[in-house]
Amino acid sequence: MDQKSTLRILRERYLNSEIVIELLPSLTFFVVNYIWNLKTAALAVLIVMPVAILVGYLINRKLAWLAIVSAGLFLALGALSLLFDNETFVKIGPTIGNGLFALGLLIGLAFKPSFLERVLGRQLSLTNKGWKVLTLTWVAMALAWASTNEIVWRLFSTDNWIAYKTFNDIPILLGYIIATRALAGRFWKVQSYPET
Repeated sequence: MDQKSTLRILRERYLNSEIVIELLPSLTFFVVNYIWNLKTAALAVLIVMPVAILVGYLINRKLAWLAIVSAGLFLALGALSLLFDNETFVKIGPTIGNGLFALGLLIGLAFKPSFLERVLGRQLSLTNKGWKVLTLTWVAMALAWASTNEIVWRLFSTDNWIAYKTFNDIPILLGYIIATRALAGRFWKVQSYPET
C-alpha cells in the first residue's frame, strides 16, 4: 500500500469530516468565550454553523441534516439570548436538542423503516429487533445527555458549563459509536443467499 492510500484511509477512519463539522461550532464557542464572552461566542457560532454546513456539503456532496437542525435550534436560541440579554437560552439548547432528538427517534419507530434505519441502513444491516433496541438505546443516551446538561448549567458557572459542553461532545459521539458497534455485533442480520 502506497503512502497516498494510507493517508486516505487514515483520514477516512480518524478524521471523518462530518465529526469535524459537528465539533467545529462547540470548539468555536469555547475559544471565543474564553477570549471574549458568552454573547460574542454565541454570535461567532451563529456565523460558523452555516459555514461548517456549507463546507460539509462541498466535501461530502450531501447535506448534514442533523447539523442543519442543530444550527436552526442554536440560531433561534442564540437570537433569543442576544435579544433578551439572557444566557439561559443558549444553555438550554443541548437539553432541547437532545430532547427533540429522542422524541424524533421514538416517533421514527412507528415508520418502516425507522428513522434511524433510514440514516444508518447503508452502514448497518440489523434485524428488526436490532433497529428497535439501537433506537431505544440512542433515545436513552440522548435523554441522559439532556438531563446532564440541565444539572451542569444549573449548578455550575457559565465558564464551567461551556467547558463541559465543549469537551463532552467527543465522549458523547464516542458513546453513540461504541453503543452502535456493540449492538450491531449482537443484532447483525445474516444474509441468506439462494442455493446455486
